[in-house]
Amino acid sequence: MNLAKLELDEHELVEIGKQLNETLDYFENLKDLNTSDISDDSLESSAINVFRDDVVTTQTQLDQTSILANAKQKKNNFFVVTRIL
Repeated sequence: MNLAKLELDEHELVEIGKQLNETLDYFENLKDLNTSDISDDSLESSAINVFRDDVVTTQTQLDQTSILANAKQKKNNFFVVTRIL
């Protein structure tokens, strides 16, 4: 049997099974926590949106030749990269 394409023997499967069960048991314990004294607004964040609108300007546009100038490999005006899958 394999998990995430990892070859595991029977002993390893038993060990991982124990660890997963311990993790699930821990989360079961969280159900027992008394959260009645925690107000809903205490979970709110004071963070503000720091994103900006996307704006296309001529300063940020590059032509294809400039973009491909430092490519290690290119073919038909595309980057060539090593296949990973």
